[in-house]
Order: sequence, then C-alpha cells, then structure tokens
Amino acid sequence: MKADEFNGAAAALGMSARDRLGPDVKALAQGANAVLNDFTEAAGAGIDDARSRITHTASRARESSENLIHRHPWRAVALMAGAGLVLGWLLKRR
Repeated sequence: MKADEFNGAAAALGMSARDRLGPDVKALAQGANAVLNDFTEAAGAGIDDARSRITHTASRARESSENLIHRHPWRAVALMAGAGLVLGWLLKRR
C-alpha cells in the first residue's frame, strides 16, 4: 500500500467515524444539559425551602427573645452587660 492510498483510506475512515459519532455526541450533550437543568431546578427548590425554614426559625427566636426581655428587663440588661465585659476582656487580650 502506498502512502497516498493509506492517507486516503485514513481520511475516509475519519470522516465516516466523525459522521457516525456526531449525532451521538449531540445527543449526549443534550442529555447532559437536561440533567444539569433538572439539578439546577431541584437545588433552587431546596434553597428556597431552607431559606423559608431559616426565616421561620429566626422569626421565632426573635419573638422569644422579645418576650423574655419584656418579662425580665433587668435580667436582660445584666446578661448583656456580662457578655460585653467578657467580649471586652477577650478583645483586650489580643
């Protein structure tokens, strides 16, 4: 077999392989894109659910702390003063 015949045969095989694989590669890319879109939608729904639960928990914590402060104002003042002293002492040590 001469070099020109070999190059011609290789080029013909390459074209036919490319022609055969082209639609498969496109289908694979479309499938991967669909999976990525589904994952993105599911993640978005999960994030929205987590945001809703965090907001609800924070709201309940705020209401609870407001009730505690209204029922025991001096205890709340003493607690915050103590927390400020400890925080100031820790920052001073740096």
